Amino acid sequence: MKKAVDGRGNQIEAQISITPGMIAHIRDFAYDIKPRSEKFADLIRQVEIDHPWQKGDARFLDDKLFSKKARA
Repeated sequence: MKKAVDGRGNQIEAQISITPGMIAHIRDFAYDIKPRSEKFADLIRQVEIDHPWQKGDARFLDDKLFSKKARA
């Protein structure tokens, strides 16, 4: 992982900022990630095949915790 590069080949300094609130998150910033070798790239691709992304359960919590009935 290293700094991103602009169209002229200059490194872009990461501007790190955090969202406000009880649960803070780092805001998006430019970066460059490259695998060390094709072997490692294949490993990452295989993990995505073996363990595909799934929807989380947060939507169920939102319904239970933040419904109008729960607030009353």
